[in-house]
Amino acid sequence: MSKTATELVLTRVFDAPRDLVFKCWTEPGHFKKWFGPVGFTIPECTIDLRVGGKMHSAMRSPDGMDIWFGGVYKEIDPPKHLVVTDYFSNEEGEVIDPTEIGFSDDWPKESSFDITFDEVEGNRTKLTVRHIGVTETLAKSVKEDQGWSESFDKLDQYIAGM
Repeated sequence: MSKTATELVLTRVFDAPRDLVFKCWTEPGHFKKWFGPVGFTIPECTIDLRVGGKMHSAMRSPDGMDIWFGGVYKEIDPPKHLVVTDYFSNEEGEVIDPTEIGFSDDWPKESSFDITFDEVEGNRTKLTVRHIGVTETLAKSVKEDQGWSESFDKLDQYIAGM
């Protein structure tokens, strides 16, 4: 088991303007419609989009378990860039250790996302998500996992249906 901090980089091009893709990440009404792997929903989501503001959400698993998570916005440059911390939380938004909800001790207590939204020819958007501070073990498992791919597929479908 490796606890060395590293980063995971994910990219996807969306057939949508940058402003819209940015809003899908930063407005609760949009975020709730696409975030999470297939079968998971976001029943609760608050976003205070300002430096120092917090996001706090619950992701509900197919078996009905709510996994609360949150973050603090560190950088915001609409519609180009976001930096937000990432952690598991309780329902009140307080940071908790991932082991409290059944994750291995290899999960970091806190990491961050550095997200860029680049305009691409044809009114499309290249999204780059850098997940910083994950362990090597988790980066490998997440890269092999369908979670992010499924979330991005759901975002593609959501945008197409607008």
